[in-house]
Amino acid sequence: MSISRSTTVAEDGRSLLTYNIVGAVGDELEFELARIVPAVGEMVAQARVDAGNSDRIDAAFARILDGSTSGEAISASIEADAMSNRRQHAIATYDSVPATFTGSNTLQWSGGVGDQSVAVQGNTLVDAQVVVQAMSAFNATMSDPDASLADALLAGMEAGASEGGDRRCPSANAALMAVAHRDDVGETPRIWLAIEPQAIGSQNPVALLRDDYDRSRSDPTDGGYRAIWWTTGVVVTIVIAAGLWTTFRRA
Repeated sequence: MSISRSTTVAEDGRSLLTYNIVGAVGDELEFELARIVPAVGEMVAQARVDAGNSDRIDAAFARILDGSTSGEAISASIEADAMSNRRQHAIATYDSVPATFTGSNTLQWSGGVGDQSVAVQGNTLVDAQVVVQAMSAFNATMSDPDASLADALLAGMEAGASEGGDRRCPSANAALMAVAHRDDVGETPRIWLAIEPQAIGSQNPVALLRDDYDRSRSDPTDGGYRAIWWTTGVVVTIVIAAGLWTTFRRA
């Protein structure tokens, strides 16, 4: 998994810092799987991924910057997509309730849950409890006034993994967490932690992410951050989803 900086140009001419998250699918193919625009919001495009991922994310952000809701932006990203029944998308912005879409032909278990401030979704999971418990742990942690958004994201990830996570491997084989503030200007978001794929049966990547997070935490205050996190299962073929589950926190 890698991240790079780019620029999104709004219709009013504003240049917006953008973080593009790219993941490998198979041995040689790489596609954009998520995009964070700290001043606006973020989007994940997972399940069936291909070279059109960036175009679909472009279409969604064009609608967001034009004032559309997260749900309307997702609709724009799939309206001309003949393979939409095999996609899974999620969007969160500062100005609308997070939205999640799961195509009817994604690998089971697949689906998502959400409320006014968070959406959790995934595919190729053990069962629905993965996302249900992830969301429950996230919200429970966020109710603690001393907890940060990153604390809640990691708690949700750990809860989902404990429910079995990806049905193709024990909970997950890689993990990533990014937390961005709307004023970020660095080469990476405020928090960027990534655990590369681990051999099945070796170390748990979610536990490794926890270790990295505990070691690197220096500023416990990240209120108002935009965030995305996910874990990945083994990518068996290009058809298999690279992303296991994701969540977004809306300020």
